[in-house]
Amino acid sequence: MITYCFGKPILIDGLDYIAKFNEYKNYIKYLLGDGTNKTSNIYNDPDKVWVACNFDYYQKLSEVIKKEIGCEVKKNGKEIIFNAKVGNEEIALHTDQMGFSAIGNNSHDIKYPYFKYINMDSKKLIDKDIDYIINLTAKTRTIGGSFIFPTAIWNYYNKVRGVRSYIEDRADLTLNEIKQCIEYVNLESEGDKKEYIKKHKYNILLNYYIKDDGKPEFKKIFEMWFGLFGGFADYIKIFKFDDFVCKGKVINIYESDIKNNRILLLPDDQDDYINNIVGNRNCIKIIQKNALKNDLERLLNNIGILITNRTKKMKI
Repeated sequence: MITYCFGKPILIDGLDYIAKFNEYKNYIKYLLGDGTNKTSNIYNDPDKVWVACNFDYYQKLSEVIKKEIGCEVKKNGKEIIFNAKVGNEEIALHTDQMGFSAIGNNSHDIKYPYFKYINMDSKKLIDKDIDYIINLTAKTRTIGGSFIFPTAIWNYYNKVRGVRSYIEDRADLTLNEIKQCIEYVNLESEGDKKEYIKKHKYNILLNYYIKDDGKPEFKKIFEMWFGLFGGFADYIKIFKFDDFVCKGKVINIYESDIKNNRILLLPDDQDDYINNIVGNRNCIKIIQKNALKNDLERLLNNIGILITNRTKKMKI
């Protein structure tokens, strides 16, 4: 598999990868104060449209979805332009990584799952834990490791679905919110829509759309984008999320154990599940406050397996 987490695309386990792996490991150890000589952070965020080396990443994604969604990738100076044709209009698109925040200057805190994992056994860093997280970072920064949103939606949602929200950057809870947005847009009567909003009062993205606070452009793009899909099944098919769902429901990646074929699903009516998170202050940060190391490792294994499978399905 090709990873995009170290700048130019490189083959995982190739010689270039091993060199970058060791360089990033030294940076993490320096960052955590183990006495390693000062070194720079070589991690590259594939989402960044102003980083020229990410052009290949965006181009590969475009090739995967262009048959179903007319889109193109081009350069404007150093900036990468990723657009989709929806009806007679062009919508700017942006990726959003499904893997958790990579360890770096702004994400070395236990609220971030990767950082938390390497600090759970003792005050002493364990080499194999750092190795595990670096390899997982690389696997999740492959072509199958991102959501695609209109930039107008990404500008808002990228900030609010992270560690400060009930979602905590979880791919399953994000995918479930997308499912509900598609279902809502495809409802025909205003009465059904009002009932649906009441039923899914914790959906961050849907409720931002509903609130009337002078954002007509966001509402227009929300309706155009989620209206592209005749149903959640269409979205799953186009974006190759088959392994993230079972019988039309999203797999619960926190409680499932995919490696051992133990699959648990998020409920259709998610309010009880979300209420347990949002309504209980001790549970609002399940990963940050409640996860033991085994829980966290299971979650990380799950997202690694799902993204790896999706990447394989997205090969052109």
